[in-house]
Amino acid sequence: MYSLILAGGIGTRLWPLSRKSYPKQFLKLFSDKPLIQETLDRVKGIDNNKIIIVTNKEYKFLVEQTLNEYNEQYEIIIEPFNRSTLPAITLGINYIKEKYKINENEVIAVFPSDHYINPLNRFINTISEAHELAEQGYIVTLGIKPTTIEPNYGYIEVGEKIKNNCYLINTFHEKPSYEKAKDYIRSGKYCWNSGIYFLPLHTFEAELQKHESKIFDFYHLDYKKLYEKFHLLPEISIDYAIMEKTGLGATVISDIIWSDLGTWDSLFEILKKDKNGNVVFGDVLANNVSDSLIFNKEKGKFIVNVNCADLIIVNTDDVLLVSRKNSNQILKKVYNYVNQKRKELAIYQQETFRPWGSYKILEEDKNFKVKRIEVNSKAQLSLQLHEHRCEHWIIVEGEGEVVIDDKVIQVKSNDKLFIPKGSKHRIKNNGLHPLVFIEVQYGDNLAEEDIIRFEDIYGRI
Repeated sequence: MYSLILAGGIGTRLWPLSRKSYPKQFLKLFSDKPLIQETLDRVKGIDNNKIIIVTNKEYKFLVEQTLNEYNEQYEIIIEPFNRSTLPAITLGINYIKEKYKINENEVIAVFPSDHYINPLNRFINTISEAHELAEQGYIVTLGIKPTTIEPNYGYIEVGEKIKNNCYLINTFHEKPSYEKAKDYIRSGKYCWNSGIYFLPLHTFEAELQKHESKIFDFYHLDYKKLYEKFHLLPEISIDYAIMEKTGLGATVISDIIWSDLGTWDSLFEILKKDKNGNVVFGDVLANNVSDSLIFNKEKGKFIVNVNCADLIIVNTDDVLLVSRKNSNQILKKVYNYVNQKRKELAIYQQETFRPWGSYKILEEDKNFKVKRIEVNSKAQLSLQLHEHRCEHWIIVEGEGEVVIDDKVIQVKSNDKLFIPKGSKHRIKNNGLHPLVFIEVQYGDNLAEEDIIRFEDIYGRI
């Protein structure tokens, strides 16, 4: 079997913990492993399985760094633009078809990279059942028995039984209203769509041509041309484009514990609670508090909660979120507001990861910003300049090489440098240990976008 793991989402519903520069799939939420690693562990447990991870160019280095222990157990392909799930799946299947010359009866499985699934043995058994059903020509999705009213999921109206846990899909409804979702649950005829699909190649191609002909026209290009024209594909999910329309849908209904971890409420539901029904992370005192999630990520900050219940409290280095539970629709509006008015808080964390290492903002004001920057061994920043700011650097750990215009300077701990506005510059770590320096920026525009790159070994030009 061939498996696509989709890892290009930005996880906005778990803001402020998940942000565009470091989204949900790379977070450790219920174990000591990031979600994408949990997913890969599950999927590589399937026999005779070739795994391809589909992500975007901004997250390629995060995938590689997060999964560096897996070596040759997967491939990565890059979607050059975010175009939702159907274009990503189309790109992945085009790649598999061209590289591995698969026949029309081959089944391609599609897995989101950021879900919670337990236990593993029941999941593997369900996968086997779904694969067998897909080999009969059905587009198969894993159906989950509902436990709550959830308008953010797709709902499957279960039809005629095929065998065992396998059923035809009567209708498919992507993200209904709350009242509709309530009606579906009450009827007892519906299950949730997990977003895990099994696509027979010939059925996928026929349904793509029938229901989304514009994407189908691009699908028949060779992989290189499809990649070049990817920005022309419509932005649409496989749920809206195919699953709501196909007459060849089937589901395997499973009683595995599943969550898409798409909201703070859904994360709260699957995490272990204390005797008062609370989920607590970090330095927190909860006195007479019940049924709440309190997440404190900021070191040195002590959170005290007294006489409250049913709250979501998430404290990061730069944002404090306090909300009643079951406020998902309001939180969605809040995120949209933040994305418009305080865009940097929607995109960046205080600690931001880059292919060469990471930086953390220590302090900032209107005209200055102070960062702690760490460069990995043998890594280097791009050759760049800034039009609106100058920079002062203090090397505090490690050794390296700095280029400022036509000068090459060897640096070590306690060295100080000045980077004038408009000067081309770069720092490289020549050592075996991290190179750490403090950067003080001064100018009239301190945005991360004030970078003009001239050379970059990570392909960001």
